[in-house]
Amino acid sequence: MKFIIFRDQLVDNTAMLYLNHNINQCPDHECKILNHTAPIYEVMDTERPDVVVASLESFPEHLMVYLSQNKVNLITYSGSKNSSMVDKFAQILKDENIDVSFFFGPLEEKSVKAKYIRLNHAHDVGMQMPPMNFKHPKAVIVGANTDVESIRDIYENDYVHIINMNPKANMQVLKPDINNHIQMIAGLLHCYEEVIYANMADFSEQILFESLVRANKTYVIYNNEAQKESHRKVFGDFDLDYSSKDKIKDFTEIKKVVQEKHNSIKRTKSFLSQVPKK
Repeated sequence: MKFIIFRDQLVDNTAMLYLNHNINQCPDHECKILNHTAPIYEVMDTERPDVVVASLESFPEHLMVYLSQNKVNLITYSGSKNSSMVDKFAQILKDENIDVSFFFGPLEEKSVKAKYIRLNHAHDVGMQMPPMNFKHPKAVIVGANTDVESIRDIYENDYVHIINMNPKANMQVLKPDINNHIQMIAGLLHCYEEVIYANMADFSEQILFESLVRANKTYVIYNNEAQKESHRKVFGDFDLDYSSKDKIKDFTEIKKVVQEKHNSIKRTKSFLSQVPKK
């Protein structure tokens, strides 16, 4: 099958990139990834794809027009959008007489009314990262709504780097030392003795999967118990709570869990298993 992926503009996950890479490793498939600003009619009429994958974050306007006039298998990535946004967009597609095979992404399936396949975040095995080598005791990754008080003890009493991955974040109170996208941040993780996440709700959790594989030690400042429990369900009975006296010290086993169970190759296989055949 022939796939065209219209790449999103997300800076906090690489799902579209690893789908493209891994689909092209399959002998029965081929895939091209294009910017969402690509000339839609020219691309579609030239390539004649069997499947089009586009993101809710940056769905090409002309693609919607094209699909309303031409029947092509459409699959839509929810990205960081919530379930109500997915359902609203599903209704827009329906109103335009556009059939969507399914939506997919990290949301819980039962939270979405539209047909939705949960494809959780993953460690990107083939991620391209710039080589970085330095040593630093601690990094705190923050988000737009990080409670400064929740990390005050850390940055006042320890020598830390504050890292921001959210380009829309208002960082007037807490000035980050590093602002960058996931590939750059992932390439830095091994340089720190500890990496601490201060607001998981603000950005894609792919960076947590990357950190559990690439960093020495990874901890989370949780917003609530539900968040902590969701991590236990995914990773197993490992205490990642930075404030816990029982927090994990040896990351060998949890690193193995992520590498073996939650990698981009497995996610791609799950994705392909859901794609309607010709």
